[in-house]
Amino acid sequence: MIEQFWFYFLGTGIVTRILTPPLHFRNKTPTHFVRKKTQKEFHHFHLGLIFALVAIVFVFLKGGINNPILFFAAMGMSFVADELFIVRNFSGYFTKKGLFLSVLGHLIVGVIITLLLVLAF
Repeated sequence: MIEQFWFYFLGTGIVTRILTPPLHFRNKTPTHFVRKKTQKEFHHFHLGLIFALVAIVFVFLKGGINNPILFFAAMGMSFVADELFIVRNFSGYFTKKGLFLSVLGHLIVGVIITLLLVLAF
């Protein structure tokens, strides 16, 4: 289960980092449409929180973790980790520092989640 978490977690982080710049600058991201409709700041950090919270609710409702729940939890946590340290200044997302902070966020969040999974199972 831990290996699957890391696969989903890092896979989402890599795909997000690859797809966000070309989609962002063309205003084609799902979060752009939410920002446009609501006039509120909404980034994939916030989408990740929603995915992670929904996954937690399903863990309690189903009484355990299965692959779809693990996938959405890992994806949500990857979105959160990607913007964790730049949440106050989203314009820094596309810089080298933003990439470094994303990697750092993934390492910290990934280790914490791994420790929680080891303790839980």
